[in-house]
Amino acid sequence: RADPTRFSTLITALDKAGLAPTFSTGTYTLFAPTNAAFSSLPTGALDFLLVDTTGMARLLKYHALGSSLGTSGITGSQSVTTLAGLAVTARKDGTKFYYGAAAISQADITCTNGVIHVIDSVLYPVPAS
Repeated sequence: RADPTRFSTLITALDKAGLAPTFSTGTYTLFAPTNAAFSSLPTGALDFLLVDTTGMARLLKYHALGSSLGTSGITGSQSVTTLAGLAVTARKDGTKFYYGAAAISQADITCTNGVIHVIDSVLYPVPAS
């Protein structure tokens, strides 16, 4: 079970970006960075993003899918499309799972409208080249 106190920064960011209502309906997969992951951002980056609500919304949408994807649905390496409209690779390597460059440290936390995977870093949206 996920400890909500580990995600206070994520919850604050979702509220500031106006995305909390978005995730209240529909089915989603959220790759949730912990407070420690947000703390490892470069100095000033989080403060900037909390003011730049458009940038924060884009960053958070990069951590979400518009459908439920459990680890049982990740075989090998596959491209998934985020709510930001960008592709990220979800992959299984042995017994470990990854979302982009982030390791999934706690997987398959079932919610009423999808699934949450805890990840160890914050990912930045990078447009396809």
